[in-house]
Amino acid sequence: MEESFTKSSKSSRCLSKKGKVIYLVVYTAVVGLAFLSYLYSNEGSRRNTIKSNLNDDVIVLPKSSVMRYMDSTGIDGKLLVKMSFPRPGHPAAVLDHYKSMRDGTTFRKKCDKCALVFSSGHLLESGAGKEIDSMPCVIRMNAATTEGFEDDVGRKTTVRMVCHMSAEPLTVGAEEILGDESDSKTESVLVFGLSKSNHNWAAERIKAVVEKYPNTEFYSMDEVGEMESDLIFEKETGKNKFETNTWLSTGWYSMLAALDICKELHVYGMVDENYCQEHPDSPVRYHYYQSFDKPTECDTYDAHENKVYLGGHRFITEKAIFSRWAKMFNIHFHHPTWSPKSKKSKSGIRTPFVTRSEEDVTFVASVFHWFVRSVMGFTT
Repeated sequence: MEESFTKSSKSSRCLSKKGKVIYLVVYTAVVGLAFLSYLYSNEGSRRNTIKSNLNDDVIVLPKSSVMRYMDSTGIDGKLLVKMSFPRPGHPAAVLDHYKSMRDGTTFRKKCDKCALVFSSGHLLESGAGKEIDSMPCVIRMNAATTEGFEDDVGRKTTVRMVCHMSAEPLTVGAEEILGDESDSKTESVLVFGLSKSNHNWAAERIKAVVEKYPNTEFYSMDEVGEMESDLIFEKETGKNKFETNTWLSTGWYSMLAALDICKELHVYGMVDENYCQEHPDSPVRYHYYQSFDKPTECDTYDAHENKVYLGGHRFITEKAIFSRWAKMFNIHFHHPTWSPKSKKSKSGIRTPFVTRSEEDVTFVASVFHWFVRSVMGFTT
Protein backbone atom coordinates (compact mmCIF):
# COMPACT_ATOMS: atom_id res chain seq x y z
CA MET A 1 0.00 0.00 0.00
CA GLU A 2 2.78 2.40 0.95
CA GLU A 3 4.59 1.61 -2.29
CA SER A 4 1.42 2.27 -4.29
CA PHE A 5 0.81 5.53 -2.47
CA THR A 6 4.41 6.62 -3.09
CA LYS A 7 4.11 5.93 -6.82
CA SER A 8 0.80 7.80 -6.95
CA SER A 9 2.31 10.75 -5.09
CA LYS A 10 5.31 10.90 -7.42
CA SER A 11 3.04 10.65 -10.45
CA SER A 12 0.88 13.48 -9.12
CA ARG A 13 3.89 15.71 -8.56
CA CYS A 14 5.18 14.83 -12.05
CA LEU A 15 1.85 15.74 -13.64
CA SER A 16 1.79 18.93 -11.63
CA LYS A 17 5.20 19.91 -12.95
CA LYS A 18 4.17 19.06 -16.53
CA GLY A 19 1.01 21.09 -16.08
CA LYS A 20 3.02 24.10 -14.96
CA VAL A 21 5.37 23.76 -17.92
CA ILE A 22 2.47 23.49 -20.37
CA TYR A 23 0.80 26.49 -18.74
CA LEU A 24 3.98 28.56 -19.02
CA VAL A 25 4.47 27.57 -22.66
CA VAL A 26 0.88 28.44 -23.59
CA TYR A 27 0.96 31.67 -21.57
CA THR A 28 4.27 32.73 -23.14
CA ALA A 29 2.98 31.94 -26.63
CA VAL A 30 -0.24 33.93 -26.12
CA VAL A 31 1.53 36.94 -24.60
CA GLY A 32 4.23 36.75 -27.28
CA LEU A 33 1.70 36.71 -30.09
CA ALA A 34 -0.17 39.62 -28.52
CA PHE A 35 3.08 41.59 -28.25
CA LEU A 36 4.07 40.81 -31.83
CA SER A 37 0.62 41.86 -32.98
CA TYR A 38 1.06 45.15 -31.14
CA LEU A 39 4.45 45.70 -32.73
CA TYR A 40 3.04 44.84 -36.15
CA SER A 41 0.12 47.18 -35.78
CA ASN A 42 2.42 49.92 -34.47
CA GLU A 43 4.74 49.43 -37.43
CA GLY A 44 1.78 49.53 -39.73
CA SER A 45 0.38 52.64 -38.09
CA ARG A 46 2.60 54.73 -40.32
CA ARG A 47 0.46 53.94 -43.32
CA ASN A 48 -2.73 54.74 -41.40
CA THR A 49 -1.57 58.07 -39.98
CA ILE A 50 -0.06 59.54 -43.14
CA LYS A 51 -2.49 62.23 -44.18
CA SER A 52 -1.82 62.78 -47.82
CA ASN A 53 -3.41 63.80 -51.04
CA LEU A 54 -1.29 61.98 -53.59
CA ASN A 55 -1.97 64.77 -56.08
CA ASP A 56 -0.06 67.18 -53.83
CA ASP A 57 3.64 67.48 -53.07
CA VAL A 58 3.18 68.25 -49.37
CA ILE A 59 2.55 65.26 -47.12
CA VAL A 60 1.43 65.60 -43.50
CA LEU A 61 3.15 63.10 -41.22
CA PRO A 62 3.03 62.48 -37.49
CA LYS A 63 6.46 63.13 -35.97
CA SER A 64 6.54 59.61 -34.56
CA SER A 65 6.59 58.14 -38.06
CA VAL A 66 9.85 59.85 -39.01
CA MET A 67 12.13 59.21 -36.07
CA ARG A 68 15.15 61.02 -37.49
CA TYR A 69 13.13 64.21 -37.83
CA MET A 70 11.76 64.27 -34.29
CA ASP A 71 13.59 67.53 -33.56
CA SER A 72 12.01 69.31 -36.53
CA THR A 73 9.51 72.06 -35.88
CA GLY A 74 5.93 70.91 -36.40
CA ILE A 75 2.40 71.99 -35.55
CA ASP A 76 0.43 69.74 -33.21
CA GLY A 77 3.03 67.02 -33.50
CA LYS A 78 2.86 67.02 -37.28
CA LEU A 79 5.49 67.54 -39.95
CA LEU A 80 4.96 69.04 -43.37
CA VAL A 81 7.30 67.06 -45.60
CA LYS A 82 7.74 68.07 -49.23
CA MET A 83 7.89 65.12 -51.56
CA SER A 84 7.91 65.07 -55.34
CA PHE A 85 6.07 62.78 -57.72
CA PRO A 86 6.91 62.11 -61.37
CA ARG A 87 5.21 64.45 -63.82
CA PRO A 88 5.80 64.82 -67.57
CA GLY A 89 9.27 66.28 -67.97
CA HIS A 90 9.77 66.51 -64.21
CA PRO A 91 11.00 63.32 -62.50
CA ALA A 92 10.74 62.84 -58.75
CA ALA A 93 13.64 64.59 -56.98
CA VAL A 94 14.76 61.43 -55.18
CA LEU A 95 18.46 62.36 -55.15
CA ASP A 96 17.71 64.89 -52.40
CA HIS A 97 17.28 61.94 -50.04
CA TYR A 98 20.62 60.21 -50.65
CA LYS A 99 23.09 61.41 -48.00
CA SER A 100 26.82 60.71 -47.85
CA MET A 101 27.75 58.01 -45.34
CA ARG A 102 30.91 60.01 -44.62
CA ASP A 103 29.92 63.65 -44.26
CA GLY A 104 26.13 63.81 -44.79
CA THR A 105 26.26 65.80 -48.04
CA THR A 106 23.59 65.20 -50.67
CA PHE A 107 24.19 63.22 -53.86
CA ARG A 108 24.12 65.68 -56.78
CA LYS A 109 25.26 63.74 -59.85
CA LYS A 110 23.76 64.82 -63.19
CA CYS A 111 24.40 63.39 -66.68
CA ASP A 112 23.15 64.28 -70.15
CA LYS A 113 23.05 60.64 -71.24
CA CYS A 114 23.04 57.39 -69.23
CA ALA A 115 22.91 53.63 -69.52
CA LEU A 116 20.81 51.87 -66.87
CA VAL A 117 21.90 48.23 -66.95
CA PHE A 118 19.45 45.66 -65.62
CA SER A 119 20.82 42.22 -64.71
CA SER A 120 18.63 40.21 -67.10
CA GLY A 121 19.82 37.24 -69.12
CA HIS A 122 18.64 39.12 -72.22
CA LEU A 123 22.04 40.81 -72.21
CA LEU A 124 23.90 37.55 -72.88
CA GLU A 125 25.33 37.50 -76.42
CA SER A 126 23.96 41.00 -77.00
CA GLY A 127 27.37 42.52 -77.74
CA ALA A 128 26.15 45.72 -76.07
CA GLY A 129 29.27 46.25 -73.96
CA LYS A 130 30.95 48.94 -76.09
CA GLU A 131 27.70 50.82 -76.54
CA ILE A 132 27.06 50.81 -72.78
CA ASP A 133 30.61 51.97 -72.01
CA SER A 134 30.27 54.83 -74.51
CA MET A 135 27.62 56.47 -72.31
CA PRO A 136 28.82 59.33 -70.05
CA CYS A 137 27.23 57.59 -67.05
CA VAL A 138 26.52 53.91 -66.44
CA ILE A 139 24.24 52.72 -63.63
CA ARG A 140 24.32 49.11 -62.40
CA MET A 141 22.55 47.20 -59.63
CA ASN A 142 23.45 45.23 -56.50
CA ALA A 143 26.21 42.67 -56.94
CA ALA A 144 25.97 42.36 -60.74
CA THR A 145 29.54 41.71 -61.85
CA THR A 146 31.04 42.76 -65.17
CA GLU A 147 34.03 40.37 -65.09
CA GLY A 148 33.71 37.80 -67.82
CA PHE A 149 30.72 39.59 -69.37
CA GLU A 150 32.41 42.74 -70.65
CA ASP A 151 31.42 42.15 -74.30
CA ASP A 152 27.74 42.09 -73.34
CA VAL A 153 27.44 44.45 -70.35
CA GLY A 154 30.57 46.63 -70.55
CA ARG A 155 33.13 47.50 -67.87
CA LYS A 156 32.27 51.02 -66.78
CA THR A 157 30.27 51.80 -63.62
CA THR A 158 29.47 55.34 -62.57
CA VAL A 159 26.74 54.60 -60.04
CA ARG A 160 25.83 51.28 -58.40
CA MET A 161 22.42 51.01 -56.72
CA VAL A 162 22.45 48.55 -53.80
CA CYS A 163 19.59 47.12 -51.73
CA HIS A 164 20.28 46.46 -48.03
CA MET A 165 19.68 42.75 -48.73
CA SER A 166 22.72 42.79 -51.06
CA ALA A 167 25.04 44.12 -48.35
CA GLU A 168 26.50 40.66 -47.74
CA PRO A 169 27.18 39.81 -51.44
CA LEU A 170 28.69 43.27 -51.89
CA THR A 171 30.96 42.75 -48.89
CA VAL A 172 32.09 39.27 -49.91
CA GLY A 173 32.59 40.14 -53.58
CA ALA A 174 33.77 43.72 -53.13
CA GLU A 175 37.00 43.31 -55.09
CA GLU A 176 35.24 41.69 -58.06
CA ILE A 177 32.30 44.15 -57.99
CA LEU A 178 33.95 47.43 -56.96
CA GLY A 179 37.52 46.71 -58.05
CA ASP A 180 40.83 47.29 -56.28
CA GLU A 181 40.73 49.41 -53.13
CA SER A 182 43.11 51.99 -54.59
CA ASP A 183 41.51 52.02 -58.05
CA SER A 184 37.77 51.43 -57.70
CA LYS A 185 35.65 50.60 -60.75
CA THR A 186 32.74 52.51 -59.24
CA GLU A 187 32.43 56.25 -58.71
CA SER A 188 29.41 56.22 -56.34
CA VAL A 189 27.30 53.64 -54.51
CA LEU A 190 23.69 54.47 -53.55
CA VAL A 191 22.16 52.27 -50.85
CA PHE A 192 18.49 52.03 -49.85
CA GLY A 193 16.95 50.22 -46.90
CA LEU A 194 19.46 51.19 -44.20
CA SER A 195 17.15 53.65 -42.42
CA LYS A 196 15.21 50.88 -40.64
CA SER A 197 16.52 49.81 -37.23
CA ASN A 198 16.16 46.09 -38.01
CA HIS A 199 18.57 46.54 -40.91
CA ASN A 200 21.50 47.51 -38.69
CA TRP A 201 23.28 44.32 -39.72
CA ALA A 202 23.33 45.58 -43.31
CA ALA A 203 24.45 49.06 -42.25
CA GLU A 204 27.44 47.58 -40.42
CA ARG A 205 28.51 45.60 -43.48
CA ILE A 206 28.18 48.59 -45.78
CA LYS A 207 30.17 50.74 -43.33
CA ALA A 208 33.01 48.22 -43.51
CA VAL A 209 33.04 48.56 -47.32
CA VAL A 210 32.96 52.38 -46.98
CA GLU A 211 36.14 52.26 -44.90
CA LYS A 212 37.77 49.85 -47.34
CA TYR A 213 37.10 52.05 -50.41
CA PRO A 214 38.12 55.65 -49.63
CA ASN A 215 37.98 56.64 -53.32
CA THR A 216 34.35 55.60 -53.78
CA GLU A 217 31.49 57.74 -52.50
CA PHE A 218 28.73 55.96 -50.56
CA TYR A 219 25.25 57.43 -50.03
CA SER A 220 22.31 56.09 -48.02
CA MET A 221 18.65 56.98 -48.63
CA ASP A 222 17.04 58.72 -45.66
CA GLU A 223 13.71 57.82 -44.08
CA VAL A 224 11.66 60.41 -45.97
CA GLY A 225 13.13 59.14 -49.23
CA GLU A 226 11.93 55.62 -48.36
CA MET A 227 8.42 57.00 -47.75
CA GLU A 228 8.50 58.98 -50.97
CA SER A 229 9.37 55.85 -52.98
CA ASP A 230 6.50 53.97 -51.31
CA LEU A 231 4.00 56.76 -52.00
CA ILE A 232 5.04 57.02 -55.66
CA PHE A 233 4.26 53.32 -56.02
CA GLU A 234 0.91 53.83 -54.27
CA LYS A 235 0.03 56.76 -56.50
CA GLU A 236 0.82 54.77 -59.65
CA THR A 237 -1.00 51.58 -58.64
CA GLY A 238 -3.64 52.69 -56.14
CA LYS A 239 -2.30 50.02 -53.75
CA ASN A 240 -0.46 50.45 -50.47
CA LYS A 241 2.91 48.73 -50.26
CA PHE A 242 2.46 47.55 -46.66
CA GLU A 243 -1.11 46.39 -46.96
CA THR A 244 -0.20 44.26 -49.99
CA ASN A 245 3.13 42.92 -48.66
CA THR A 246 5.00 44.45 -51.56
CA TRP A 247 8.78 44.75 -51.71
CA LEU A 248 9.93 47.45 -54.11
CA SER A 249 12.79 46.13 -56.21
CA THR A 250 16.26 47.51 -56.80
CA GLY A 251 15.06 48.21 -60.34
CA TRP A 252 12.39 50.54 -58.89
CA TYR A 253 14.90 52.61 -56.92
CA SER A 254 17.37 52.53 -59.82
CA MET A 255 14.81 53.85 -62.29
CA LEU A 256 13.74 56.66 -59.95
CA ALA A 257 17.37 57.68 -59.39
CA ALA A 258 18.28 57.36 -63.07
CA LEU A 259 15.43 59.66 -64.13
CA ASP A 260 16.66 62.26 -61.64
CA ILE A 261 20.27 61.90 -62.82
CA CYS A 262 19.86 61.62 -66.59
CA LYS A 263 18.36 63.82 -69.30
CA GLU A 264 18.39 60.91 -71.76
CA LEU A 265 18.13 57.37 -70.41
CA HIS A 266 18.97 54.15 -72.25
CA VAL A 267 17.78 51.02 -70.45
CA TYR A 268 19.47 47.70 -71.22
CA GLY A 269 18.05 44.26 -70.41
CA MET A 270 14.50 45.19 -69.37
CA VAL A 271 11.41 43.59 -70.93
CA ASP A 272 8.00 45.22 -71.09
CA GLU A 273 5.13 44.17 -68.82
CA ASN A 274 3.57 41.86 -71.45
CA TYR A 275 6.72 39.92 -72.37
CA CYS A 276 6.18 36.90 -70.11
CA GLN A 277 2.53 36.63 -71.10
CA GLU A 278 3.56 36.63 -74.75
CA HIS A 279 6.59 34.35 -74.17
CA PRO A 280 5.55 31.98 -71.31
CA ASP A 281 8.26 29.42 -72.18
CA SER A 282 11.11 31.92 -72.48
CA PRO A 283 14.38 30.25 -71.32
CA VAL A 284 16.05 33.59 -70.54
CA ARG A 285 17.81 33.54 -67.17
CA TYR A 286 16.78 35.83 -64.34
CA HIS A 287 20.37 37.14 -64.01
CA TYR A 288 22.95 37.13 -66.79
CA TYR A 289 25.70 36.16 -64.34
CA GLN A 290 23.98 33.13 -62.79
CA SER A 291 25.70 29.86 -63.69
CA PHE A 292 22.48 27.84 -63.96
CA ASP A 293 19.43 28.01 -66.22
CA LYS A 294 16.83 28.17 -63.44
CA PRO A 295 15.09 30.23 -62.30
CA THR A 296 14.18 31.84 -65.58
CA GLU A 297 13.28 35.50 -65.69
CA CYS A 298 9.59 34.85 -66.36
CA ASP A 299 9.33 32.17 -63.65
CA THR A 300 10.64 34.71 -61.15
CA TYR A 301 8.45 37.56 -62.37
CA ASP A 302 5.26 35.46 -62.37
CA ALA A 303 5.93 33.98 -58.93
CA HIS A 304 6.56 37.37 -57.29
CA GLU A 305 3.71 39.18 -59.01
CA ASN A 306 1.15 36.79 -57.53
CA LYS A 307 2.52 36.27 -54.01
CA VAL A 308 0.15 37.36 -51.26
CA TYR A 309 1.00 36.25 -47.73
CA LEU A 310 4.78 35.93 -47.84
CA GLY A 311 5.05 39.03 -50.00
CA GLY A 312 7.15 39.70 -53.04
CA HIS A 313 8.45 42.08 -55.66
CA ARG A 314 5.94 43.25 -58.25
CA PHE A 315 8.28 43.14 -61.22
CA ILE A 316 5.59 43.07 -63.89
CA THR A 317 3.71 45.99 -62.32
CA GLU A 318 6.91 48.01 -61.98
CA LYS A 319 7.63 47.47 -65.67
CA ALA A 320 4.13 48.64 -66.57
CA ILE A 321 4.83 51.83 -64.59
CA PHE A 322 8.20 52.27 -66.35
CA SER A 323 6.42 51.86 -69.68
CA ARG A 324 4.06 54.66 -68.66
CA TRP A 325 6.99 56.84 -67.58
CA ALA A 326 8.69 56.27 -70.93
CA LYS A 327 5.92 58.38 -72.47
CA MET A 328 6.69 61.17 -69.97
CA PHE A 329 10.51 61.11 -70.12
CA ASN A 330 13.31 60.49 -72.60
CA ILE A 331 13.67 56.71 -72.08
CA HIS A 332 14.81 54.13 -74.65
CA PHE A 333 14.86 50.33 -74.20
CA HIS A 334 17.49 47.98 -75.66
CA HIS A 335 18.03 44.19 -75.60
CA PRO A 336 15.21 43.61 -76.00
CA THR A 337 14.32 46.70 -78.01
CA TRP A 338 10.78 47.92 -77.54
CA SER A 339 8.84 51.14 -77.29
CA PRO A 340 5.73 51.99 -75.26
CA LYS A 341 4.33 53.66 -78.39
CA SER A 342 4.29 50.27 -80.11
CA LYS A 343 2.09 48.84 -77.34
CA LYS A 344 -1.68 49.03 -77.43
CA SER A 345 -2.95 51.84 -75.24
CA LYS A 346 -4.74 50.69 -72.11
CA SER A 347 -6.71 52.63 -69.55
CA GLY A 348 -4.51 52.44 -66.47
CA ILE A 349 -2.29 49.58 -65.37
CA ARG A 350 -3.88 46.13 -65.71
CA THR A 351 -1.25 43.79 -64.28
CA PRO A 352 -2.17 40.71 -62.18
CA PHE A 353 -1.09 42.50 -58.99
CA VAL A 354 -3.10 45.67 -59.66
CA THR A 355 -6.28 43.92 -60.77
CA ARG A 356 -6.47 41.29 -58.02
CA SER A 357 -8.73 41.81 -55.01
CA GLU A 358 -6.85 41.87 -51.71
CA GLU A 359 -7.97 39.41 -49.03
CA ASP A 360 -8.54 40.45 -45.43
CA VAL A 361 -5.48 39.66 -43.34
CA THR A 362 -6.10 37.44 -40.31
CA PHE A 363 -4.44 37.92 -36.93
CA VAL A 364 -2.09 34.99 -37.50
CA ALA A 365 -1.20 36.25 -40.99
CA SER A 366 -0.55 39.72 -39.58
CA VAL A 367 1.91 38.31 -37.04
CA PHE A 368 3.57 36.25 -39.76
CA HIS A 369 3.88 39.33 -41.97
CA TRP A 370 5.41 41.29 -39.11
CA PHE A 371 7.92 38.50 -38.46
CA VAL A 372 8.98 38.28 -42.09
CA ARG A 373 9.33 42.06 -42.45
CA SER A 374 10.68 43.14 -39.10
CA VAL A 375 12.63 40.16 -37.75
CA MET A 376 13.92 38.60 -40.96
CA GLY A 377 14.31 41.99 -42.63
CA PHE A 378 12.47 41.09 -45.85
CA THR A 379 11.32 44.59 -46.63
CA THR A 380 12.48 47.53 -48.67
